[in-house]
Amino acid sequence: PDFGIIGFDCLQPVTRLAYVYFCLNEDWAVYYRDNMKKVRHCAQYVATGHPSLDLTCGGMAGRGAEKYVIYAPHFSYFDPARPNDCYIIGTFDWSGRAILEYAEAHPEVKWVFKPHPILRKRLVEVGTMTSDEADDYYRRWAKIAVVSTDANYRDLFVNSRVMITDSASFLPEYGSMGKPVIRLISRYFKHVPPRAAANLYDSYYQVHDIPGMREVFSTVIEKGLDPNRETRLRLVREAGLGESNASQNIMRYARSLFNR
Repeated sequence: PDFGIIGFDCLQPVTRLAYVYFCLNEDWAVYYRDNMKKVRHCAQYVATGHPSLDLTCGGMAGRGAEKYVIYAPHFSYFDPARPNDCYIIGTFDWSGRAILEYAEAHPEVKWVFKPHPILRKRLVEVGTMTSDEADDYYRRWAKIAVVSTDANYRDLFVNSRVMITDSASFLPEYGSMGKPVIRLISRYFKHVPPRAAANLYDSYYQVHDIPGMREVFSTVIEKGLDPNRETRLRLVREAGLGESNASQNIMRYARSLFNR
């Protein structure tokens, strides 16, 4: 979970089947325990960390060349045909073209374009771009950046210095490395993150519009400054994200079930 949308996280049919929930940290364990009562579910909730973080945090951030700026747009931006959609975290409708133009104007920056896999489809479905315009958008990125459209992005994360994103899953995943996150925020997204995530997400550089984006880009990307660094690193540690070894924790717990 990323924002604490209870219907998504806790009230799906599959959630009734789990015997054990392995959670990111104790705050998320409390979140699940409290909200799963709505389905009278009696699973155990165990804080172990998240396996996907094992590859990126725990000191990995310091070993890379830290050369890339990653732009990772989500697909779920506003669709006039679905104005009441509860999951609108994407900002491509106002930020997508502006960020490409900024990247083209700053060839001194090494860029990675990491779109959500279904973004291109969404661009055409919503009517933001024609199929030819979407292809041209991706081609323009390919001329100036590494384009990553698969799930093998560990090395890009390790060798990057900052991420620009509105993608929910990357907020804890990339944030666990302690590196700066420039978070693009949709005006249509009304959910308030639960305590388990809110403090950390608030320590990211938050952008709501083009002027704010340009100001943050100037500070963090062009000047290489990171005024939120100490606060962010402290919150990463407090969230239990900085030294994750979730895979071992899960295996240790699984063994304990059979050794009782």
